[in-house]
Amino acid sequence: MAEFSSRSQRVRELCRRLAPFIGKKAEEINLAYLAEDKVGKEQIEIYLEALVSQYLREKSLDGDSNLVPPNASLARGEYAIGDIIYGGRKMGNFGLREKEWIQHLGIFGRTGAGRPTWDSRCCDNSERTASPSWCSTGSETTGT
Repeated sequence: MAEFSSRSQRVRELCRRLAPFIGKKAEEINLAYLAEDKVGKEQIEIYLEALVSQYLREKSLDGDSNLVPPNASLARGEYAIGDIIYGGRKMGNFGLREKEWIQHLGIFGRTGAGRPTWDSRCCDNSERTASPSWCSTGSETTGT
């Protein structure tokens, strides 16, 4: 019974990792696997091996686990940061939304390095160019 559970978990994980490429079909494959007899399960495992080698560029079901990328529409933002690469293929663009800047930006430097000056210059520039509104109000910039 433990072998079935282990194989079933592997199939479920592979279907989760393949979902960005094959969509709802991944869930259908997983459900079919659960309903099949031993021969049917083995055939589905062989089919999944083929899909893995096609989409994820891996040789085996035992490869390291990859994080599954978010849906392309959720990852897109007004300010492009880079591309989402999964399984060796470009899945979409990644970017930050206006409201996310403050969550991802930090200004670091030793004492006297000019952090407040850098912040104020960027804010002055953003007012002229309608760039992100992540500027500090002054209370966040303590100079420490």
